[in-house]
Amino acid sequence: MKISYRTKENYQIFDIEGNIAFEETQNLEDFVFQNISSDSSNIVINLKQVPYLNSSALGSMVRMLQTLKTRNIKLYIMNINDDIKNLFTITGVMKYFEFIDYESIV
Repeated sequence: MKISYRTKENYQIFDIEGNIAFEETQNLEDFVFQNISSDSSNIVINLKQVPYLNSSALGSMVRMLQTLKTRNIKLYIMNINDDIKNLFTITGVMKYFEFIDYESIV
């Protein structure tokens, strides 16, 4: 898994590339929290280059959502494929996240 970040207007976008499984979840959380700028109020996790994530990765995203919410930072998930969308739906967490389909919305 490779992670980079960039800023677009008032959104800080974390671009992830590769699968996200149990082994990568802590690295993902650490990277995001260590690189959030002090003035960020919107975080986007871009999954365009993520073909697969498992339930551990989903749990990691839920933890990030909860932590960011306590800091008044909104978390958005962008560019999920159908398999990942199904995981969000089947586990019942889809309703807690806000999704962006295309970067032009940001």
